[in-house]
Parts: sequence; structure tokens; C-alpha cells
Amino acid sequence: MIARWALSDSQYCSVEINEWFPTEMDSQRLLDLLSIGRPKLCVLNKQEKVDAWLLSQSRY
Repeated sequence: MIARWALSDSQYCSVEINEWFPTEMDSQRLLDLLSIGRPKLCVLNKQEKVDAWLLSQSRY
């Protein structure tokens, strides 16, 4: 869902990491997946959008 949002024109993402991925292990897996996708997002000029969303999350 996060990748889909990142590639869209929508400004807001409805995913809250703390709610969707409550355990430390689950949230770390998400961050690992985002890290793997970072090069592709950079090519598509979408990485800044994801970085801003991550900064808006309370734990990240």
C-alpha cells in the first residue's frame, strides 16, 4: 500500500506505521522493504515523498 501511494499523485498516505505494524519486528521488516525499494523510488523521483512520510511517523 505504501509503494502504491508513493507512486501515485496523492499527497497523503493513510498508513500509520504504529497502527499497521505494531511490533518492532514488523515495523523493521517494513523499513527493510522500503530500503530495498529506495533505488527504484529515486529513479522515479518519489523517494523524497516517502522520506517525508517516514519523518511524519512518531517513531521514525
